Order: sequence, then structure tokens, then C-alpha cells
Amino acid sequence: MGKYIIITLVILCYSCVNTEKKEGRAAPISSSKASKILTKVDFEKQGFVWALKPDEGYIKCRDNAIYFETVNGVKYGLNGIATKSKGYKSVDPIWLLNEKLPGTKLSIVDMIDFGLKKCK
Repeated sequence: MGKYIIITLVILCYSCVNTEKKEGRAAPISSSKASKILTKVDFEKQGFVWALKPDEGYIKCRDNAIYFETVNGVKYGLNGIATKSKGYKSVDPIWLLNEKLPGTKLSIVDMIDFGLKKCK
């Protein structure tokens, strides 16, 4: 359990400081401030990791709080600001497990980076 928490914290901390464009990768679909439904298929076509159970939704930013909103309007925090400061639900219930590395979850860095671009 402690190992899981440490891994999760490392991923979240890394995602908060690593906001530069990844070398050799195209910018994701559209990171304009206008909210457009985003699908797993479109996100992954751009070479990014979709780390959540719902196959579509919105990635949004409000005061540097990055969150995922389902098509039903449920909001899940993707970074610490979103869950601790803004009170969005924890992403854990919809965060996919990493089948290649048992005991860990898929990285949400790409989703957070996408959301951070909406804050600018």
C-alpha cells in the first residue's frame, strides 16, 4: 500500500513540473480553452496515453486545477490542486491499472499536460 502511494505521489509531482512539450510528439488534438469532447481513440492517435476508464469526456483547467469531466458531468481531479484545493473527486476510481507493471496505474502525465495548456 505504501509503495502504491509513493508511486502515485511521484507521478503527480512529476506531472506538475513537467509541462514542456514532449520531443517528437505532435500537440494533442486541441488544447484550446473551449471545451470539446475528447475521446480515447483521438487522444491515443496522437501518441498520448489515455489513463481513465471512461472512453470520452473533457479535460479542463480552472486556476491550475486540472480535472476530467465525464459526459455525465462528474468531475475528477487529475492533479493535487484539483482534489485538495478545489474539492473535485479523486481520480482513483476511474484510473486504469498498468497491466505491464502490476501494482501501478497508467501515467496521467499526458492528460495533465493537455489540461495545463488550457490554463495558459
